[in-house]
Amino acid sequence: MNTKRIKIMSRKEASDFSFTNFQERTIIISIAALEESANTFNRGNPNIVGILFLRFDDVESDEFNHMTRRDAERIIKFVNDNLDKADQIIVQCGAGISRSAGVAAALMLILNGDDSPVFDNPKFCPNKCCYRTLLNTFFGSFNEEEIEEKFKHNIEVWCKENLD
Repeated sequence: MNTKRIKIMSRKEASDFSFTNFQERTIIISIAALEESANTFNRGNPNIVGILFLRFDDVESDEFNHMTRRDAERIIKFVNDNLDKADQIIVQCGAGISRSAGVAAALMLILNGDDSPVFDNPKFCPNKCCYRTLLNTFFGSFNEEEIEEKFKHNIEVWCKENLD
């Protein structure tokens, strides 16, 4: 399988990265909270082949301003429309820890069959709503017990790294 490189970045890291001289053809999924302005990217960079701007807060699905099915549909369409044009996908949110990690983990599972780079990394605390919404939208439904096990594992990884 031709795996796709998926990177998770903060708002600042992604903006700074867009102004560097990287060679990989890149698509960017940029997530901002509702009260934030859209991130700034070097739109003149020929290696940025597409940017999707989304707005939702770092909350769970029963809260206001969460990631919706419509957001997930936009992500899936954007990735499908640009997948052959890109060498890598950057998923970016404010801190690069929660919303972007949730979206990136789901994309890793969908595209590469493996989301462990997110769930095994104590740096990330993926947003469960983002992960669940994207997987359920793509697959039609996804095993809720499997989702809960992944998040339990991620908490254990985080605790081992940060509390030992």
